[in-house]
Amino acid sequence: MVMRKLGFRDTVGVNSKPCSSLVKRGDIYALPLKEDSFDFVFSTAMIDGVKVPARMVLEMERVLKEGRVGVVLRRVAGNVVPARDVMKAAAPVSSYLKFSDVVDVRTVNCTVMVIFKKRFLGGLEQVLKKEKVSAAPLLLAAE
Repeated sequence: MVMRKLGFRDTVGVNSKPCSSLVKRGDIYALPLKEDSFDFVFSTAMIDGVKVPARMVLEMERVLKEGRVGVVLRRVAGNVVPARDVMKAAAPVSSYLKFSDVVDVRTVNCTVMVIFKKRFLGGLEQVLKKEKVSAAPLLLAAE
């Protein structure tokens, strides 16, 4: 797996069809992983290509540890992405996040990377999270 070659020793992938011992069989809408268990989450699935993007983002957020970072990808049309289109591409991802904030937005070719950081939760947010009021029931592959 590429992440192991890059130095991430505890890497887990989730795919509907596992292709190695590092990949768990699972669903991007209900990850078979514990809450607050990962330092970094990344989806290879373009958010525009999944059926329920908000649920995918919420699952990524659920398994991410507080204070840690995740990345969601969006495809944009054209070879050069104007700055205004980059921010427009980030807006839907930002609206799906319940316990995180967008901290950076970058482009690579025709792809916008929306980088978010999970907040340290306390007070009302922690109560809502425990009661699962706002939360939906790594590496994620496309459906």
